[in-house]
Amino acid sequence: MKIRILSLVFVLALVTLNAQTSENSLANLKEGNERFLNNGQTPKQYLDDVKATSNGQSPYAIILSCADSRVPPELIFDESIGRLFVVRVAGNVTSPEALGSIEYGVDVLKANLIVVLGHTKCGAVVAASSKKSYTPNIDALIARIAPAVDAVEKKDGKGDKVEEMIKKNVENQMSNLTSQSSLLADRVKEGKVKIVGGVYSLESGKIELMGN
Repeated sequence: MKIRILSLVFVLALVTLNAQTSENSLANLKEGNERFLNNGQTPKQYLDDVKATSNGQSPYAIILSCADSRVPPELIFDESIGRLFVVRVAGNVTSPEALGSIEYGVDVLKANLIVVLGHTKCGAVVAASSKKSYTPNIDALIARIAPAVDAVEKKDGKGDKVEEMIKKNVENQMSNLTSQSSLLADRVKEGKVKIVGGVYSLESGKIELMGN
């Protein structure tokens, strides 16, 4: 009986999530981060959510996040199991594997919001800015960040260039989502999916959103 009730609750939640707009989804994430910042997280019943989602998932947002252990999307957005479709790779880069995962989240799971989430003091961006050679696999990864590094280095000005590179990398990866995926480009053009960027502060826990 308990499982049936949990399943019914989950189905109702899915209907609500599917009915909401990308703006509603973004508002959910903003509110979740505010709760996280204020230690006001909503109570979670993770095992109940495990049972409720055992036969399917319907996340409302996709998070392309860095793999850094200090940036756990479900925690910093105060979300539970089954709500976010998270793709994590160092430097939050749009590799073919990441793009394929995001396309699945949009096309099959019907998520209506994609957030490219960078963070301060990103080690992958620092590695790319060093111009050093690492292993072949690491070099291939940081090559995807290099355009952001090069763009910032060409600009004059003072300040923390690494933080500028981090923001520029987020912007570049956002652009890659539609330039390298016709499916995502079509969904954005149709108004079915919204793409935003953000930078998470390792110091404060706050997420600075960067717009479309």
